[in-house]
Amino acid sequence: MSTRDITLQEVDVLAQEYYQHGGSRVVINEGVLLDDEILFAHGLKTCVILHHYVNPNASRLTCRFYEQMPKKYNDMLLEMGYWQW
Repeated sequence: MSTRDITLQEVDVLAQEYYQHGGSRVVINEGVLLDDEILFAHGLKTCVILHHYVNPNASRLTCRFYEQMPKKYNDMLLEMGYWQW
């Protein structure tokens, strides 16, 4: 499991792939400029996208894939009204 930087365009491409597999894109933490999100779909790895503050003029997005959705994120989805994944 590794974390890598990702662009906004790459996030949109990933989201389209998850949508094509009947998946969802869920905001787990609303930010000022960008949000933290989870992408999930049956048959695909869970993708967690996090927004990181760098300085007043910059930020970055990171992406991490999981074979199974971590309990922490599953619990967040349950609190938001999503079914157990």
